[in-house]
Amino acid sequence: MSSSNNEIIWEAESGSIFLEGVDGRNRIILTRKGFMEAFFDEIELVGGKDTLTMVFRVMLTKLGAPVPLLDHPTIQDVTRFHDGLILPYLLVDGNIPTIFTPVADNRELIAYGDSTFTFQTVRLLQNFKEAMGEILTDRGAAAILHRVAKRGGFAVAQKALADYDWKELDGALGSMDAVLASVFPLYGWGLSRTVVGRGTNDRRMLYLKCWNIYEMDGIRSEKPLCIIHQSYLEGIGECLSQRYEDKAVESREVKCRAKGDGYCGFFIVQKQKDEKGIDWRELEEDAEKLDAALPASDK
Repeated sequence: MSSSNNEIIWEAESGSIFLEGVDGRNRIILTRKGFMEAFFDEIELVGGKDTLTMVFRVMLTKLGAPVPLLDHPTIQDVTRFHDGLILPYLLVDGNIPTIFTPVADNRELIAYGDSTFTFQTVRLLQNFKEAMGEILTDRGAAAILHRVAKRGGFAVAQKALADYDWKELDGALGSMDAVLASVFPLYGWGLSRTVVGRGTNDRRMLYLKCWNIYEMDGIRSEKPLCIIHQSYLEGIGECLSQRYEDKAVESREVKCRAKGDGYCGFFIVQKQKDEKGIDWRELEEDAEKLDAALPASDK
């Protein structure tokens, strides 16, 4: 490939980032540094090193890695192979959103003072999820993805609490629409809108409608697929809810483009800390009302 024809492109109208070059377009996203490593660490903690090695082997096979790399792959092998997918592409100054400062030979970006972001190909993320499902079962994989992504969202909300002078939960939740609608497209996570309300038993509810989200990009399924994004949002909601009202939250992806819906819809509902699982059937009408309060499309 000719690197002079290969660039990393932000596409504002869709909230996406692409590797664009002679081989066409491949979608990528920005994540905080250590994002993938946190999942790897959790797999090793739960299943041991051999399980992590098997996940790496399946993932690299799906990515088309050379046979010698599949013998006993390590985190370093995965990182080097993935970096090799991105290195031929160039960051062009005029294409980089102004909040980011390139570092590490333009392979990483700094934003918000001290947060470091790295590029991840959507293909790697999707193949990683598939490999986890094959080795750990879908249920086991979902549990790990949920725990790690939720912790990530919780940590981001903690930093936001330190940066913003919110006096109460209403103020924090009221800011979510503007904050997420401006931040997610910069990360390549698609476009989103958020609405806050109260529903059955006066529960606080947060509904996010997301278009062109990265996690299910190009995939079709009979069930929702955006477990990482859902859990990340749940972590944000739980951090804020704990901080201001000492309550927990529960989440559900009620619409997903993988199923043929026009967008992905995430419903986050407040509950008492000692409360058992929410009966989501009781909240279907509430979800429909919040969904209707947001635009019908991203145009």
